[in-house]
Amino acid sequence: MRTKYFVLLMGLFLSWSFYTQAQIITDAEYFWDNDPGTGNGISIAVTDGQVITGNSTISAVGLNPGLHTVYLRVKDGNNAWSHYNSTLVVIQQNGSFVNIVAGEYFWDNDPGVGNGTSINVNTGTSVTGQVTLNADVLPGIHYLYIRVKDATGVWSHYDRLMVIVENNSIKELVQMEYFWDLDPGVGNATAVDIADAIAFDGNVQVSTVGLPLGDHNLYIRVQDETLAWSHYKMVTFTVCETFGAISFITTEMNGPNTVATYSGDYATTFEWILDDAFLSNEESVEVPQIGTQELCLITSNSCGADTSCVLIGMPQLISVDPNSVPNNLTQVVELTGIGFTAGSTVKIVKDAEQINASLTQFNNSSSLTATFDFSMETIGLWDVVVIQEDNTELTLTEGLELTMWIGVSELGNGNFIGDVFPNPVTNEIHLPYSFTKSEMLTLTVYNTVGELLHQQTQTVSGNGFLRVEMNDYSSGVYVVEITCSTGKKSIRLIKE
Repeated sequence: MRTKYFVLLMGLFLSWSFYTQAQIITDAEYFWDNDPGTGNGISIAVTDGQVITGNSTISAVGLNPGLHTVYLRVKDGNNAWSHYNSTLVVIQQNGSFVNIVAGEYFWDNDPGVGNGTSINVNTGTSVTGQVTLNADVLPGIHYLYIRVKDATGVWSHYDRLMVIVENNSIKELVQMEYFWDLDPGVGNATAVDIADAIAFDGNVQVSTVGLPLGDHNLYIRVQDETLAWSHYKMVTFTVCETFGAISFITTEMNGPNTVATYSGDYATTFEWILDDAFLSNEESVEVPQIGTQELCLITSNSCGADTSCVLIGMPQLISVDPNSVPNNLTQVVELTGIGFTAGSTVKIVKDAEQINASLTQFNNSSSLTATFDFSMETIGLWDVVVIQEDNTELTLTEGLELTMWIGVSELGNGNFIGDVFPNPVTNEIHLPYSFTKSEMLTLTVYNTVGELLHQQTQTVSGNGFLRVEMNDYSSGVYVVEITCSTGKKSIRLIKE
């Protein structure tokens, strides 16, 4: 029989489990199968240290082919030996590897070697690949076993993998429940009302009554119409005496300076950051107006932290989004700038023409939302003007383009529906409309497989727009369908 070798990767250390403080490892030894006694094994050269790693070529002379166990232990500077670490080793005949020629798998219960479902493999000492398995088992948790056979007819031990088998047909949800920390058993947790499963939006109210302060795990699972329960979904929460800090900044001008003040809730500590540099821990700061700067406030309490940021500097209008809108119906634009005041209004100007926003919403000193009601105004570039509370004006030259609005004639009777905007959408979509008389308008949102996700009905007349919140929708493609007594329109929508 030829001498046989294998390479053993060592990664041992003397832990505090044996000593009250770490010692220096000075020696190591190994032995096969039976312990000859500490110090009587085969020595391994090591470099002294509290942690040692290395490679060592170990002889397997005299060992018969088959399964064997190699043991490794180390000694410290006090001549104390560690407990051994063991590794199972397969010794091959004549030091050679035998080709793998067949494979099989089975579910849950072993039918006996050679009686599993056959897997086609490419002959070799090592095989890798992908195989399609027949999951001919009921939905639920199962164990998949795979083993291979070599050219001598010897089967390997199996490799096991836990698999959750699901029914690929869509089933209606009929029940949902949640529990904190410890599972009371399926069907025994706190029930959630999802009677209208089709319209269920995924929002769940859970009670924290009785939970001690600190971190907890929330588990939620559902049951379908076949009465099969899903695996649970876990989320970690921290239960506190109060809400987490909410950061919000208000600003006002004080001569050449900007005064920024915390106006959120629940915060106990404050950290102001000006252009990435620490500024103050007070509740308010006063900053000289030197160009455009970003001022951020990090607030926190024992339960959480929050951050908000604003642009400060000389009052100015920086951008309009979107910067191009149709010239008909109700259109909404977002204005970003510095130093907006709570009483600001917005208008757009082109030569002698002027259109005032029908509504200006003050969000903060850096953000305004303006709503315009257009009726086929002049297409082209318009100046956008913010009129501050003190009647000073901030102008963005040619900041908004009005384009030709294309109606949907198939609605008939002079009724028009515009395209959804923004598209792609992040938070909320707007759907402009123009109706010559009062109409019942139904807006429906579907996913790409035709499932109804949202529906709202509203009586409309004149010019206006519908809003639909999209925050809870996953990224992807959706279809928005609008119907009324005189027609129907479908719009493809992308959610980012």
